[in-house]
Amino acid sequence: MLDVLSTAAGQAADEGAKSESFDSEALIRRLNRIEGQVRGIRRMIEEPRACIEILQQLAAAEAALNRISLAVFRHHIDHCIEDGIMRGDGEHRQQLHELVDIFDRFGSR
Repeated sequence: MLDVLSTAAGQAADEGAKSESFDSEALIRRLNRIEGQVRGIRRMIEEPRACIEILQQLAAAEAALNRISLAVFRHHIDHCIEDGIMRGDGEHRQQLHELVDIFDRFGSR
């Protein structure tokens, strides 16, 4: 499992409640649904189905993945970046550069 996921769970336990934006179990359930959705899209292509139906399902799968990305991104801002700034160890500059890179990747979609 991703280190970020275990970190989020550990921080949530320390705080007494999991963050709604980063519940690793919920994210895994969402990923499982997306995995099934992608298998369904593959079957639609094999059958074959109407292009518009396939495109609609592809858009839905992409939107679902984007929602997961947003949850991880929010966690990164709320915890990883904030923690680096609070520590004041200089690592926060690197984390802010990473944040800009993430914005760049999301913006190019």
